[in-house]
Amino acid sequence: MGGTTLTTSIRTDLGNTLIRRKEHRLREGLLLLTGLIIGAYLHYNAPPFVTLVLQVVVLLAFYKSRLNYPWVFIVYFVSFNPGGLFSLTEGEALLLFSSPEIGSLSFQMVFIIVGWLKTITQKPPVFFSPRFFVIVAYMLLQVPIFGLADPIRFLRMLIIFSWLILLPRLLRNQKEFEGLFYMILLGNLFVFVTNLFQIITGAPMVSLFTLRQALGSGYDPDLLVRTAYGIQIAHLAVFGGLSYLTREKPTISPVFAYSGIVLGFLNIVFSATRGWVFGSLFLILVYGFFLIPRLFRNIMIVVPVLIVSGFAIWQVPIIRNQILKSYDRVLYFENILNPDLDVETSDIGRVTRSEPVLRSFRESPVLGHGFGGRARTDGHVGNQSMLAQLGIIGYLLFVNLWLGFIVKMYRSGRSSAFHEPELFRLKMLCAITFVSVFIIHSTSAGFLHPSSVLYGVIWYSLIFAFGNQLVNTRLAVSE
Repeated sequence: MGGTTLTTSIRTDLGNTLIRRKEHRLREGLLLLTGLIIGAYLHYNAPPFVTLVLQVVVLLAFYKSRLNYPWVFIVYFVSFNPGGLFSLTEGEALLLFSSPEIGSLSFQMVFIIVGWLKTITQKPPVFFSPRFFVIVAYMLLQVPIFGLADPIRFLRMLIIFSWLILLPRLLRNQKEFEGLFYMILLGNLFVFVTNLFQIITGAPMVSLFTLRQALGSGYDPDLLVRTAYGIQIAHLAVFGGLSYLTREKPTISPVFAYSGIVLGFLNIVFSATRGWVFGSLFLILVYGFFLIPRLFRNIMIVVPVLIVSGFAIWQVPIIRNQILKSYDRVLYFENILNPDLDVETSDIGRVTRSEPVLRSFRESPVLGHGFGGRARTDGHVGNQSMLAQLGIIGYLLFVNLWLGFIVKMYRSGRSSAFHEPELFRLKMLCAITFVSVFIIHSTSAGFLHPSSVLYGVIWYSLIFAFGNQLVNTRLAVSE
């Protein structure tokens, strides 16, 4: 009798602790989002020195903080611009310094430098770091051969690319990852709200913060409004939602995890971008096979959530119309074959875009043209641009990094598939998610090419960091 009472007491205490932790995370996440929104308003409306002071305060707080995930989320927010806030395309990025002579110093770059200073004495095992350093060494060896057209941009590229091996140093335990994924799920809700705002008004939410961009003409049911701001956060929300659902003892509500998947994919559909839609659909469907046993065990939750959410979404005319128009753009046969390069919906245009890039590649196929300015690149054809700039050798070094990560996830997961099925499924989630990133890279923009999309590495590094933590968890268990 006493044992039963003790067990009940322990379960009650654990339940209360879990509730308090959820409430703390929710307050923390809402406060952080509120602070970012206020910071965005000040960025657009206050004198520049106010934004400078805020950035310095954040960087100092990050350096002193014991937890890193809230500060990492800030980097994701200002890099992926939900609602167009801090958008690079609007010329409104967070800059600590800018000069016509030597270029600009962005918040993200200084954050990375501070991150290295903060973790310089740490030596956590990062299993893919040797492959990373081989790539960096190769790019450096290209400099004396081909020269540098823009030394500042090259240095900026190397600093930002180092995020790939810095993030595993910043996020070193499960608590950090769970906290960051929770922030991303909240951020995904904000992305959804900003997307609805843009669909309804015809202008991104940044138009509320500055008079330099007027509001749009309002909702037009005949017009497809492509909402690509924050799309990386939406993709990571799908990744995070699936990771929560994989766990036998999730630390958040399953409904909240499902919201990350459903709203994350809906945000991606709103963008009407084929590569993102197909890549994310691949992730959900393929990884769904690994979740089938859990889905059946939780069928009383899964089925009602899917039915209710699907019905509710479809009952909103604005959302339904956006989905249908996105469907037309993504799958309509004439759009795919339209040969007009000026037509935004053209995919045959990508084939045409790749021709001059491949001609550049054929001029120097083995080593590429390096960073001396002779390579012909195009951000919409990532693999071809990598070949033109880095050559076959450089591209194979990147393939070695990518395949090495996927193989490591599979082999280390297979060894624990029977006695640790949850760990195996999480590792396969990392592998499948990265394949979805490669699909997006190959069909939308060159996110895996550090020279084409500088901040692309900030997006996919979370997959590498999470996979590295899973491998180290397995090693810790073995030891």
